[in-house]
Amino acid sequence: VKTPFGGIINDFKGRRECYKQDWLAAFNSGVRILAPTLYIFIASALPVIAFGEQLSRETDRSLGISESLASTAICGIIHSIFGGQPLLIVGVAEP
Repeated sequence: VKTPFGGIINDFKGRRECYKQDWLAAFNSGVRILAPTLYIFIASALPVIAFGEQLSRETDRSLGISESLASTAICGIIHSIFGGQPLLIVGVAEP
C-alpha cells in the first residue's frame, strides 16, 4: 500500500458489511459483556492510578493521577483508531 492510511481504508472496505452486525451483537449480548469489560477496565486503570500517584510525588504534584488517566485514555483512543488494533490494551510505564 503506497498511500497514507491505505491499509486501514482497505480493511474498512473489506469489513464494511460486517460492522452493523458487530455493533448489534455487542449491544444485544446483555450482561455477558459486562464482566469482561469491567475486568479490563479495572486491570487497565489500577496501574495508571498507581503510577499517577508516584508521578505526582516525583513531580511535586505537577503531574498526577488525572493527567495519567487522561493521557492513557487519549492514547488508547488514538491507537485504536489509527493502529488498526481496537482491542489492544495501552498501559502506562513507570517513569
